[in-house]
Amino acid sequence: MQFAEPSETGCVIPFRPRQAGSQCAKVPPATGAVGLPKPRSAREDDDDHCRRRLIHALGLAYCLILAVVGVWLAYEFTEMKRIQDCVLSGRNRCIHVAAHSN
Repeated sequence: MQFAEPSETGCVIPFRPRQAGSQCAKVPPATGAVGLPKPRSAREDDDDHCRRRLIHALGLAYCLILAVVGVWLAYEFTEMKRIQDCVLSGRNRCIHVAAHSN
């Protein structure tokens, strides 16, 4: 069995345009004189930059909140473990209660 040699001319894959009922917004094709995409304007780049900066700031805030909650949970778990070990060993006054003097 012999395999066919690849064609030197290549082949063209036809792409169909998106249908009208698609979920994505239609973007008109922006092509330059040679068929290359037109360069984006400075305003579009600035908008994208501001949006990316906002998304990155929100992601950082989310990560910081998760870290703070994680540290707080770890502290609470260790404190509960310490109290439980104290109570199970039979000791009294395991929990420090602040008495207010009036």
